[in-house]
Amino acid sequence: MSAPLFLCDIDETLINTSYQLTVDHAVFASAITRAHQQGAIIGLNSDSALPTIQRRAQLYGLTGPMVAERGALVQLDSGTPA
Repeated sequence: MSAPLFLCDIDETLINTSYQLTVDHAVFASAITRAHQQGAIIGLNSDSALPTIQRRAQLYGLTGPMVAERGALVQLDSGTPA
């Protein structure tokens, strides 16, 4: 059985226009930890450039795929973007 994959949108979903999380950081971190413990892969999706998304992923402890620049760039792992 393959692991479930969740791609979380960043802009005005996870963060607001002031670049702050839209939920309490502790609640978000706890949800991510529980999902990881259950085998989920969690990545980020955004209209933003890949380096911006990579910084957010590192901040939130996410290691899953990243979709950047309106889907024009996909990074499946920590390697080279596809």
